[in-house]
Amino acid sequence: MIKKYNDNKKLIYEEDPKGRWGKYEYNDKGKLIYREYSDGWWAKYEYDDRNKLIYEEDLLGICFNKKINK
Repeated sequence: MIKKYNDNKKLIYEEDPKGRWGKYEYNDKGKLIYREYSDGWWAKYEYDDRNKLIYEEDLLGICFNKKINK
């Protein structure tokens, strides 16, 4: 298994012996904001100012949204 990490020791890439891979991106506070896999699946995430998850969406359109319009 291949694994690569960023300077903050967060996993940014992994690949198994069959060539399947995953990519990961983080915000400046270390929270996961995007992930993608070699099978085409992906998900993105957004956080509020207190670093709490407020939005989640994936390839299937499944959403979790707690955004508050002010």
